[in-house]
Amino acid sequence: DINAKNIVRWIINNSSTDRVVDIESSDSKFISFKKEDSIFFNIEYDCSFLGSRNLIDVKNYRFAIIDGFIESISEIHHMLHFAAQNKEPHVLFCFGMSEEVKNTIIQNNSKGITQILPVSMTIDEDTINILNDIALIHSSDIISSMKGQTISQEMRKELKIGEYMTFTRKGFKIK
Repeated sequence: DINAKNIVRWIINNSSTDRVVDIESSDSKFISFKKEDSIFFNIEYDCSFLGSRNLIDVKNYRFAIIDGFIESISEIHHMLHFAAQNKEPHVLFCFGMSEEVKNTIIQNNSKGITQILPVSMTIDEDTINILNDIALIHSSDIISSMKGQTISQEMRKELKIGEYMTFTRKGFKIK
């Protein structure tokens, strides 16, 4: 069908990793396209880092994408030190963390020592491949023990910088 070919051609010509193209069909004759520079992840994650706020925006944040669980403070010690020293916002994407790690981050944030916003998720059908999507958006890699990496070693390195992110209680948006 010539219409299908034109649609696919338009998608190919207007798509990139820098934006999202949503294709919505209301019926068989009408298709709408929406091009955006950000993507919203409508997922459940630990929102306790938001405190009493419903929304937090961060710009020029350092980030780490961790394929795993953060067990102890020593794993992220260097990142905590860097965040406290330079007062730059940090985002951690991970599959959970211990209560010790969680409480330390919350206390440091509440005292104004750091601004660290973890996206701490559980592994389920909705999140099984989410780290790959987040890494693609950030043009970054995932820290993984499968590649011989440890969290503590990777936290010693200078973390990459993301452009803009919004946290809500229903998910998060990455530009």
